[in-house]
Amino acid sequence: MGDFNQWTRGTTQLKPSGAPGVWAVSVPLSPGRHEYAFIINGSRWVADPFAVKSSDDFDTESSVIRVPAPPRSAT
Repeated sequence: MGDFNQWTRGTTQLKPSGAPGVWAVSVPLSPGRHEYAFIINGSRWVADPFAVKSSDDFDTESSVIRVPAPPRSAT
């Protein structure tokens, strides 16, 4: 879950990717900074161990992904 789905649990489900222990989902994101975290077994909040981390005012850790703007065409 993340700012891309208004932090709503259960709306963006990971699925097994085919590789052992790896789960994935594809989420279309607009350019900019997005925060997200994983909910494990319906209750455990976990930041992505492979992403940049961010903490809120309550010291809750989430992950950050930055999506670049598409390059401008030279027309």
